[in-house]
Amino acid sequence: MDKLTALQTFCMVVEKRSFSGAAIQLGLSRSAVSKNIRELEEYLGVTLIRRSTRHVSITDEGEIYYDRVQHLLTQMRNTDDFLRSSGTTLSGKLRISVPMSLGLTCLIPLILEFRARHPDITLDLMLSDEKVDLLAQSYDVAIRGSTQKLTDANIMMRTIGQFDHVLCASPVYLADRQSPLSPQDLVKHNCLSYSNSGIPTRWEFENAGHQCGVTINASINCNNSLALRYAALQGLGIVRIPEVIVREDIAAGRLQPVMTSWRSPCVKIFVLYPCIPSVPRRLRAFIDFLAQRFNHRNAPDVTVGAVSAQ
Repeated sequence: MDKLTALQTFCMVVEKRSFSGAAIQLGLSRSAVSKNIRELEEYLGVTLIRRSTRHVSITDEGEIYYDRVQHLLTQMRNTDDFLRSSGTTLSGKLRISVPMSLGLTCLIPLILEFRARHPDITLDLMLSDEKVDLLAQSYDVAIRGSTQKLTDANIMMRTIGQFDHVLCASPVYLADRQSPLSPQDLVKHNCLSYSNSGIPTRWEFENAGHQCGVTINASINCNNSLALRYAALQGLGIVRIPEVIVREDIAAGRLQPVMTSWRSPCVKIFVLYPCIPSVPRRLRAFIDFLAQRFNHRNAPDVTVGAVSAQ
């Protein structure tokens, strides 16, 4: 038995919950995947994975074994990467999770600029607004925007920038309605809300030190800011959205800001990566590049678990 191959195969089966999926990802035949798992189980003397004609499930022993093996494999990869990248040229692969709307609007151009500077680096970009498990999904780094503090003791976080929120609507929507002047006025309007849950959304505001929040009656809930921008352009309501996404629309008069004396919490841009003993040089260079381009060069790296105490 090739122990390393067997361990890599086992982890991939756990992550894909499929022998066929693991075979495709690893470039092996399905029979080779089955053989690796069988030999590993025989070597350990325990059942790691339960198979049926339709389902793959992980035993309790398999879950424990996966957590430890996955950590060891990550350490091995990082050690290999550190030695391979110890020269002056950055190389290797970066697997990056990027939020959909902010990614397409402003992050992807920066990431591609970094790639142009380091042509020996391979980028594996995944655009999604869903929460990701960096270790289980083998991501080197995730970029996320949030108005809230994040908590996970196993993740390192660095704030690299922020975007202002803006409330705006199309001239068509505002033509026969009184523009809102205060948060309380929003209950009379159709609001377009960013939400992953569909539950009532509370918008927070600040004006000259006065804090005020209002639970809006959203006419449209959506987990994608670009879709909400389109809804606003169609005259369907008032949207609260990162200003960078609608900057050109406002400049062209397609959307008009409202409640300009009230400010919403900024969207902070975080870089998240696993808390590991040695960060590969290409990952450190990537994070530093983004921080520099967002002008947050001195922002410290902290564990996400520590953020909640700040």
